[in-house]
Amino acid sequence: VQTIGIALLDQVLTLRQTFNGLEKFARENTDLIIQPEYKGRQGHPVLFPRRLAEELIIFNGESLRDFLHSHSDFRAHIDVDDKGVVRDMDTPEEYQKQLLIK
Repeated sequence: VQTIGIALLDQVLTLRQTFNGLEKFARENTDLIIQPEYKGRQGHPVLFPRRLAEELIIFNGESLRDFLHSHSDFRAHIDVDDKGVVRDMDTPEEYQKQLLIK
């Protein structure tokens, strides 16, 4: 395993082609944290090089965002044409609404 991914459970509408593109980029850039971006908004999933796995696990910051900011020199933002990377659904009603927007 060269890459570890973190995806949010309430962002289930990410397209397969987005995952495939991120995976391909990760294989070609094994030292970078890779994060999709849709129209300037950073999203998920975020892919981490294996070398950062232990550091990520023991990180003492408040959020994943803090970890990403502390490693900004090792980040690549990949523009994607997929709203799913930034859609957030916290209730069944929000999920149904997002399905209609798709």
